[in-house]
Amino acid sequence: MAIAESTVAILVDFDNFFINKDLAGNTDWLAHEIDQMISMALAIDGAAKNIFIRLYGGWLENGALTTRASQVQMAATNANPFPFPHPNPGAGSLRGSVDLVTRLYSIPEHEFAHTSKTKVGLPRLKLISKPNPAECLDATACPIKTLHAMTKSKYKKCPATDCTVTSDKAFIRTEQKMVDTLMACDMQLLLKDQSVSAILVLSDDIDIIPAAITASVLFERRPAPKIKIFCAIPNSDVNHPYKDMLNSLGMQICCWRS
Repeated sequence: MAIAESTVAILVDFDNFFINKDLAGNTDWLAHEIDQMISMALAIDGAAKNIFIRLYGGWLENGALTTRASQVQMAATNANPFPFPHPNPGAGSLRGSVDLVTRLYSIPEHEFAHTSKTKVGLPRLKLISKPNPAECLDATACPIKTLHAMTKSKYKKCPATDCTVTSDKAFIRTEQKMVDTLMACDMQLLLKDQSVSAILVLSDDIDIIPAAITASVLFERRPAPKIKIFCAIPNSDVNHPYKDMLNSLGMQICCWRS
């Protein structure tokens, strides 16, 4: 069956790929990155009439948008260029979307409301050498030793004399949940969308590699049209440990230049 319009899906592990990017101030960088995504998508499938960009992250905590999610959502809305004239003359408009992912592709009735979790205290850390790092100049006042002690328990007290502050009262951290799994499941669900011609995955996390390989194998078995998987990695990561494996399975590694 002929497909009238083709779609390129772009799956972005947002905070993993765009590390330490500030969205509280200047957000022009995101518009630039989205333009680069669109250019890469059209290089993959120049006939694509739709490009949807899905941003994965720890967006919801107990059903409410996190501060980070609100910043990303506002920046993504402002940076969304769709629709605009297709670069190919006579092709009409190029349509698309830029969305924060809180639901699985093609299963929108269920929202994942707990993809961000706040925890108190510090994760347990191990010293490279004990009792102090070899280069330590002052073993008695070494802050590394103090930090290490505070990670042993969230109820560990500050070692300062008479101080009652515990780790859980001093430190807080946020963890993202289900991000890789949501991306992995979406790759499988995209198999059922006959309009999808290609998937571009933006992630610097090797946890997504088995899912990309599985999706690539399944998509190759799909009746025409076939789907190609493209994995974008930061340009600095020239020694990606699975580059050869991905290439041997027909996936293309794209270097990303921010």
